[in-house]
Amino acid sequence: MGVIVVTVLSGLLPVAILAATKPTVDAVAGLVQRPDALWTNALLWIGVLVFLMLMIEVVAALSSWLRISQGELVGIHVRGVVQTQSSRVAMRFYDEPEYFDRLHRARDEAAERPLELIDGLAELARASIAIVGMAVVLSRYVWWLPLLLALAMLPALISAVLHAARQHRFAIESTTDERRAYYFDWLLTDRAAAPEIRSLGLQARLRDLYRRTREQIRLTKVRMHAQEAWSRFVLGLLALGAAGGAVLWMLKRTVDGLASVGDVALCYQAFVQASSASGAAVAGLGSVYRNALFLEDFFAFLDLPGDEIERTDPERDEGRVGARREVAPPGEIEFRDVSFAYPGVDKLSLDRCSLVVPPGEVVAILGANGAGKSTLVKLLCRFYDPDDGQVLMAGRDIRTLPVSHLRAETSVMFQDCLDLSGQVAENVSPSDPDSDEKMWAGLRAAHADALVEAMPDGIRTRLSTMFPGGVELSGGE
Repeated sequence: MGVIVVTVLSGLLPVAILAATKPTVDAVAGLVQRPDALWTNALLWIGVLVFLMLMIEVVAALSSWLRISQGELVGIHVRGVVQTQSSRVAMRFYDEPEYFDRLHRARDEAAERPLELIDGLAELARASIAIVGMAVVLSRYVWWLPLLLALAMLPALISAVLHAARQHRFAIESTTDERRAYYFDWLLTDRAAAPEIRSLGLQARLRDLYRRTREQIRLTKVRMHAQEAWSRFVLGLLALGAAGGAVLWMLKRTVDGLASVGDVALCYQAFVQASSASGAAVAGLGSVYRNALFLEDFFAFLDLPGDEIERTDPERDEGRVGARREVAPPGEIEFRDVSFAYPGVDKLSLDRCSLVVPPGEVVAILGANGAGKSTLVKLLCRFYDPDDGQVLMAGRDIRTLPVSHLRAETSVMFQDCLDLSGQVAENVSPSDPDSDEKMWAGLRAAHADALVEAMPDGIRTRLSTMFPGGVELSGGE
C-alpha cells in the first residue's frame, strides 16, 4: 500500500508544480512591471512551489527506503523458491547441461529481477500519471498539444520494447559463456583448486581463457547497447523538435497578446518535464518487458518436474528431516538382475548385475573406473530407480518402502564427500547438531573423539579457516 501511495504522489507532484508555474511566473512578472505592487501574491505562489519541491524530496526519500526494504524481502523469498526447486527437481536434471543454464539464470538473477520488475512498474506508473497530468494541463490551450506530446514519445516506447527483447535474447544466448567464465574465475580464486592450478602452472592459461570468454560477451553487449544509444539520440532529437515547436507556438500567441509569459513558461516546463517523464516511462516499460521475459523463463524453471521417486512417497514429510524409523527388518541387501543407464547416456552403467550382501557382513566391491560401483550406492539410496531388475532389502523391493525413511536408515560417505564449513557438530550430525551425547558416541565409535577433544572448542569448533576461529582438517582427518 505504501508503494502505491508513494508512486501516485511522485506522479502527481510534478503536475502540481507545473500547474503552479504559470501563476508564479505571472505574479513575478507583475512585480517587474509594477515594483510598487503588493508582494503577497508572488510570495504565496513561490511558497507553494517551494513546498511542492520539498514534498518531492520527501517522497523520493520514502521511495528509496521502501525500495530497499521491499528488495530485501523479495530477494529472500525468491532465493528460497529457487533453493526449494533446485532441491526437489528430478536427479536426472543434474545430468543435463541445459538445466545448469536455467539454474544459473534463476539463481544469479532471481534476487534482482523481481525487484527490478516492481521498480519498473512503479516507474512506469509514476511517469504515466505525470504525463497524463501534463497532457490535461496542455489540453486547456489547444487539443493537438497533448497529441504532439504523445507522438514524440511513441517511437521511444517502441524502441524500448525492442531493446528489452534483444537484451533478453542476449541473456539467454550468453548463459553458457557466462557460466564458463564463472568457472574459470572459480578455478583461479577458489582455495580447493589453488594447489593443482599452481603446481601445474595453469594460472596464465586460465586467465587467458577467462579474458577471451568475457571479451566475447563484452563485444556482443557493447554492439547491442551502441545500437540502443544511437536510437535514443535520434529519438531525443525528435522529442526536442516537438518541444521547440510547442514553445515557439506559445511565444507567437504571447506576441499576439493571446497568452502571458506564464503560459510560455508552463508550456516549456510541460514539455521539459514530459520529456523527462517519457524517458522514465521508456526505461520503466523496457524494464517491465525485459524482466517479464526473464520471469517467463524463471517460471519455466519452477515448472520443471519434481523427483518422481520422492513425489510418490506416501509418507514423505519434509518437516521431519532426518527422522528415523524402521523401514524393514534387518536382512540382506540384494541386487537382482539390475540394469541401469543414466539419463541421456546410451551405455549401461549396470548390465544385469546381481549381488547379495548378507546382514552383518562387510563387503568390498572392486572394479575399474566407471564399472558402476557408485551407481550401486545411488540405486540403493533411490536417487534413481533401475531400468530393469530389482533392489531388495530383507526381501522387499525398496520401491515399496517410503523413500524418506529408507534414506534416514542409510548412512553413506560418497567418494566426493561434502565438508560443511560449519561446526564439528554440524558435520557429524547435520540434522540434529545439538545432541552432544549422541555425537560423542558417534565420534568414539569412529575413533575420532581424541581428535575433536584436541580442537579449541571441541564439537563447536568451526571446520573452515574461511571464517574467523576455524580450523582446517587434513584429508585423512
